[in-house]
Amino acid sequence: MKNCKGSVQFILFINLILISSLILITTALISTQLIRSNYQSLCVDEIKTLQHHLQQPTKALLALNPAIRLIRLRKKWLQFKLAQATLAGQLPAIAALTLQIKQQDALLFEIDVTQKKLKNHYLFVAKKHTYRLSYDFFNSLTEHKLNWAGLFNFIYDLKIVKIPQLGLVPDSTDIAPIYELSPSQEYDHSLIVNLQTHFTNLFLKDTQSLQQNYLDVCSGTSIFKEGKWKLIIHAGKF
Repeated sequence: MKNCKGSVQFILFINLILISSLILITTALISTQLIRSNYQSLCVDEIKTLQHHLQQPTKALLALNPAIRLIRLRKKWLQFKLAQATLAGQLPAIAALTLQIKQQDALLFEIDVTQKKLKNHYLFVAKKHTYRLSYDFFNSLTEHKLNWAGLFNFIYDLKIVKIPQLGLVPDSTDIAPIYELSPSQEYDHSLIVNLQTHFTNLFLKDTQSLQQNYLDVCSGTSIFKEGKWKLIIHAGKF
């Protein structure tokens, strides 16, 4: 009877350990999935905000093109008139036309300064929102890791694969170039971030089957198509 009773207690003890381990593992896996879902949500929200802000300097640069074309045409006409005046030896006309050409150059210089500011603003916004995503994620992750510090080990590697670049190309290297949409604008504008997760149960850390690795990919971009901007977001778990 004592041996039978001891066997039952031993079986109950083993079952209790297995059930406890299963609960711990299931809880950790659910917790990991919650973190991954939170990351995807943060990433998607940040991409939406980022692409909205990036469209503004892009639109502003494109909006300068009509003025640049007009100034270029006016300058060419003035240069043609200056050549005629020079051949004719008309000194007053030469002086007046030379001044007007300089005025057109000054207008182009002002536009060029504005273009550079818009391009710098684009890059500033791209970096700001990209690194804010990293900050928000690790900020939310810190509390989570503290809650499970004695039971599980979560290792995260957030990699910024690509920061958005201006999806416009200049028509020349001259001052105040005309910017047009790049054929690779979808890739140029894109933000790509990968999250790699490694989970280990500290009590059963030598058990390979209880060590999990995940890869979460989050990317987004915006393209100008058929007269309007279109937002494209890709988010997946692997």
